[in-house]
Amino acid sequence: MMKNNNTFKTLLVIQMVSILLGSCSIKEDRTVCPCILNLDYSLVRSDERVHDADNEHLYLMVPPQVAVPVNLGEYPQGQSMVISRKDALLSCYLGYSADRISGGRLVIPQGKDSDSFYSYHENLFIGPDTEEVSVTPRLCGEFTRVVVCFKDNDSATSEMSLQVHSTTNGLDLSTGRPTEGEFSCAMTPCDKESFAFNMPRQGGRDISIDVLCASDLQPLYTIDLAGNLDKASYDWNAESLPPLVIINIDRQNILIDVQIIDWDEAVYFNYYL
Repeated sequence: MMKNNNTFKTLLVIQMVSILLGSCSIKEDRTVCPCILNLDYSLVRSDERVHDADNEHLYLMVPPQVAVPVNLGEYPQGQSMVISRKDALLSCYLGYSADRISGGRLVIPQGKDSDSFYSYHENLFIGPDTEEVSVTPRLCGEFTRVVVCFKDNDSATSEMSLQVHSTTNGLDLSTGRPTEGEFSCAMTPCDKESFAFNMPRQGGRDISIDVLCASDLQPLYTIDLAGNLDKASYDWNAESLPPLVIINIDRQNILIDVQIIDWDEAVYFNYYL
C-alpha cells in the first residue's frame, strides 16, 4: 500500500511539472515564464560589522520591485524565490529602522541621524532562457560616523552645540541612490571635547555643521563639511563608504585636519566601537 501511495505522489508531481512546463513552450514568449532566484546569506552572517544592527531583518527589493523583509534566522542555508524572467536590479538592505521606510524610500526624520545601514546591489541579467540565477550578497556601508574633536578644549561640549544640515535625507530603495530632502540633526556629545553623528550617503555637496553657543543657540561659525571632505578625497560614490571621519579643530576654532578612516583601521577607534 505504501508503494502504491508513493507511486501516486510521484505521478502527481510529474503531472504538475508537466503543466508548468507546458505553459512555457519553445514556441511561446518565454519571458513570461518564471525564474528561480537563489540567495546565499553566508557572507551577511559572517560580517562582524552588521551583528549589532538595529534591525536584523534583511530588506529585499526583488524584481519586479516587490519589497520583502527577510528574517535571516529562518533561512540558515539561504532561500529561493520566483521572480520575473527579465533583467532587473536586486537590492538588499540591513540595519534600517522599519519605521523609516515608506513608499520605496528610506527617509531619515528631522532631528535624527542615519542608522548604521548597509546595502548590496546587483544587476541580474536574465535572458528568456534563464531558468535560475544565484546571488551571494556582500553588504556595503551606507553611512559614515563623523566625529568633531576640539583639541585641548575641555569646555567644548558644555559651551557649544553642533547642528548638521544637508539636502539629502534618504535613499531610493529600488536604485540605492540618495534622495533629496531636508536633513537636520544635533550632534551627540561623546566626551568633554568631541561630538558625533551618523552621516547618510549624500547626493549633493552642501552638508554643513553649525557651531552654536549652547546657552542661547546663537551661531558662532559654520564648518563646510562637504568642502573639507572633498579636499580630503572623500568618495561619495564609493561602493562602501568609509566608516569613520575625524575632524580636528584647535583651541582657536581653526580646523587642523580631516582623517578618513577605513574599515581596517576603524576598530582601533573608541568612537566607532
